[in-house]
Amino acid sequence: MNLPCLKRLLILCFTLNIFGLNAQAETLRVGLSELDYPPFYFIKHDKLAGAAIEIAEAVSTLAGYELAYNRVPWKRLQGMLKTGSLDMVILYFKTRERAKDVYYTDEPHLYENSYVVVPKGLKTTFDGNIHSLINYEMFYVNGYSHGEAFDHSEQLKKHTVNNETELLHRVTSGRPFIGVGNKPALMLYAQKEKLQDQIEFLNPPIDRGENYMAFSKKRPDAKRIANTFSAAFRNFAKTKLYRDILVKYGF
Repeated sequence: MNLPCLKRLLILCFTLNIFGLNAQAETLRVGLSELDYPPFYFIKHDKLAGAAIEIAEAVSTLAGYELAYNRVPWKRLQGMLKTGSLDMVILYFKTRERAKDVYYTDEPHLYENSYVVVPKGLKTTFDGNIHSLINYEMFYVNGYSHGEAFDHSEQLKKHTVNNETELLHRVTSGRPFIGVGNKPALMLYAQKEKLQDQIEFLNPPIDRGENYMAFSKKRPDAKRIANTFSAAFRNFAKTKLYRDILVKYGF
């Protein structure tokens, strides 16, 4: 038996012995953005890959569930969580607005940095305080969170766009526009659009966000499922497999 199969067998045995679950697993409808979001989730060799995918699959197996992925625009995904058209999301920042619609797992399973991306050669002084860039028009993907200071600022000149590609085209438009987003995802789309030589990222990041799994409150059993996933993750977080995933994807 090869190593991946052995790992899956050990996880399954752990599930049956520790949680006492039935062999018949319920399937949860999981929301993912329609666009790849590396290193968290992306298509590789026609299959979903990424740190969030591998962790979610392992934890859901421990919790006694199977996952069925639905890829939709991010803003629509949030609406589907509100209505109960989706059961869960595997990568979600905890904000006051979002907490009205979902129950979160107890602990974050991944962390994410938000970076400022600017036109190459833009001369600016930046020390990590987003308000030092208050004179610039800023663009970010609709529905994304980049920390309390950014999300709730009324002084910043913020504008939403539909996706990372649109954001990058704004930044490279020849005007002094800047963007905020996930660096690996922005680099992926910059390379696709051949814009990687026209942008640069400012250091340090403006936020280090905690990513949780979250479950739609429209499900009557959502709180129980969140508790079950929380317990499963606490056990999975102690394993070498979890540590290997973090190293594999640069966390």
